[in-house]
Amino acid sequence: MIKEKKKYFINALKHRADIYRFIGKYDNSIDDYKKIITLCKKNENHNQFMIAEMMILMANTILMAERDYKTCKEIIEKALKKINEKRNPEFFADGLGNLGQLSSQKGDYEIALKYFRRTMSIYKKIKNEHGISMTLNNIGTTYWHKGELDRALINLKKSLKISEKLGQKNDVGIVYSNMGVIYRNKGELKKALKYHNKQLSIAKELGYKRGIGIASGNIGIVYDDRGEIDIALKYYKKHLSISEELGDRQGIGMASANIGVAYYSKDEFEIALNYIKKYLLIAEEMDYKLGIGLACSNIGELYIYLGKYHKANMYLERAKLILTENDNKIILTGVYTNLSELNYVQKNYKKSLIFAKQAYSFVKKTNEKEDEIRTLRAMGKALYKNTVTSMKKDMKNIRKAISYLKRSASIAKKTGRNIELAKSLYELANILLHENELMEGKSHLKQARKIFKKSGSIVWLERIEKLFSKKMVQQRG
Repeated sequence: MIKEKKKYFINALKHRADIYRFIGKYDNSIDDYKKIITLCKKNENHNQFMIAEMMILMANTILMAERDYKTCKEIIEKALKKINEKRNPEFFADGLGNLGQLSSQKGDYEIALKYFRRTMSIYKKIKNEHGISMTLNNIGTTYWHKGELDRALINLKKSLKISEKLGQKNDVGIVYSNMGVIYRNKGELKKALKYHNKQLSIAKELGYKRGIGIASGNIGIVYDDRGEIDIALKYYKKHLSISEELGDRQGIGMASANIGVAYYSKDEFEIALNYIKKYLLIAEEMDYKLGIGLACSNIGELYIYLGKYHKANMYLERAKLILTENDNKIILTGVYTNLSELNYVQKNYKKSLIFAKQAYSFVKKTNEKEDEIRTLRAMGKALYKNTVTSMKKDMKNIRKAISYLKRSASIAKKTGRNIELAKSLYELANILLHENELMEGKSHLKQARKIFKKSGSIVWLERIEKLFSKKMVQQRG
């Protein structure tokens, strides 16, 4: 009778721990898993499998709450030693899958893919469709981190098909979220918004607060891309509020980073810097390399606009080192584009062009649209300055520089990235006006001014008015 009561109590604790984890009360969940492990160990004939199961669930929860990779890895590896792969293949595969996720999030993508392939092999043997679906999702997100968007999407679509067949709503929501991110990277903002809104609906239906926060953040990013900064900020702040309520450090960091980028678009640089530095601090606490690299790149970009070039270079070089080690081509592209801009404003035009070309070589591999817009713009600006400051003015290179900027503006317009469109139109107009192609140059400048007025970017509007005034004086002269 006592043994039965203990068994029921353990099952009740596990059920409560799972609920705590789902609703984002991670500390409560971890405490319950620890209690179960302690209870199991007190039993003379304690169940090693039950202990291992709780250890893996606890490690997974620690990862969600804190991203403490070292602790999680140690716990999972100890757990896997307690169970036999042949006797408990499903749970052994779950453990391997968790090690794969750890590796992917640390930026060790090839190691992650090895774990996932081994996991997939076990799930296929035992015909565990849910396991197959989630492993396909994990493989997809790893390829996304590597910048292989089409391969990522292929795996995610397979995962979605299985999850929908099984009626696993939460899993469907997770896959929707990842697909939305990839469609956004591919420049398909309408599709991205559709999938993020689908995830939001599922998360609300299930009462999954963390999911509501993640979906809100992703929806904000799409509005940000479209130049609707104030709407984006509302979604970002909702994500931040939910993450703070749940004590979700990763969510707090990501929301802070997005809020910082939005304020940067509104020219509120000091506010932007504070939010992004907050993200950097959290990423450093968690040893989240990808986050550290992204934060350093964004801070470096901000320091360029603040005219603090030494600081900008320090942060960008740190980002380059971290992201080169992790081989994250999407974020690395942004770092090289920012290094191109840093050298451009310091009038190191040759070096600026080298960095821009390197950034564009990554884009050819990833096909990420925002990066393509920015790298084409960087190449156009740098090539033009290289040409006009050289001994011999090569008209072919000037036309090539103009073509880069026209392509940049065209992609931005096609994908609905209005802020990027305005920036490319401004740089295009700048060259055209210098080349006395006044009618076309002024037309592009007016379009850029209209977009920047809507987004409330005072700095860019001042640049436009300055360029207009300069050309008017030149014409009168």
